[in-house]
Amino acid sequence: MYYIDIDWNEILVYKDAEIIHTESSMVLRDLITSEVLFTGDEAVEHLKDQKNLLAIVPVENKKILSYPDLNLVLEAIIQKLCLKEVFFVDRYHINKNKLSNKLGLIDEIDFFKKIASKNKYIELRNNELQIFDLTNNDLEKIEIGYYKILSSLNSYCYLNHNGLLNTKSTIELFEKLVSNELNEIELKEIETGKNMTIKNFDKAAMLSEINFFYKKIFEKRCEQEYDYNKKFLKVKKICD
Repeated sequence: MYYIDIDWNEILVYKDAEIIHTESSMVLRDLITSEVLFTGDEAVEHLKDQKNLLAIVPVENKKILSYPDLNLVLEAIIQKLCLKEVFFVDRYHINKNKLSNKLGLIDEIDFFKKIASKNKYIELRNNELQIFDLTNNDLEKIEIGYYKILSSLNSYCYLNHNGLLNTKSTIELFEKLVSNELNEIELKEIETGKNMTIKNFDKAAMLSEINFFYKKIFEKRCEQEYDYNKKFLKVKKICD
């Protein structure tokens, strides 16, 4: 069984409980003719082409903005991966009549029951955290997500070292923290835009907001009772 989930601008393809593919949800159209040029990761790659382009992300702020573009990118992935028996995770109050007939629907709670190995499950998404309790079908949503965690790292660099990271560099910094391999930070100086290397940094201060977020979650919860998605496992590894 396959499941397709959308996490803001990212499409996740599950085979049973394992993520087997991730891809951008972007659709790139010709600005003049509206012709579809590229979908998914190909759309991101061609975004800087010297053409009149219209970039569309069909899901934003927990709403589906364009069913035609959503169906385009989903059907392209289904065809590319040769998927059969595919279900779309309904987090957006889907209008089934507008969704591609190549997909069935599964609601959030039933989806968690499929992928969680324990009765309690924590999922860190790009824009929020979801805490699911199978024993009473309770789903709690907290408006702190992966992007907020990345933003806290950038804030530390700005406030303490007068420098900034781009999105790619922030993700790389986060991954180095996860693997405990962070020895220096490469930043862009705010005033000049020049590259600079920071070797003397306060790791505890850098992680203070992330640690606070983590401790708040388990203030009244037992860590051992929960299963986690991969993004949250990375946060757990940093904070343990």
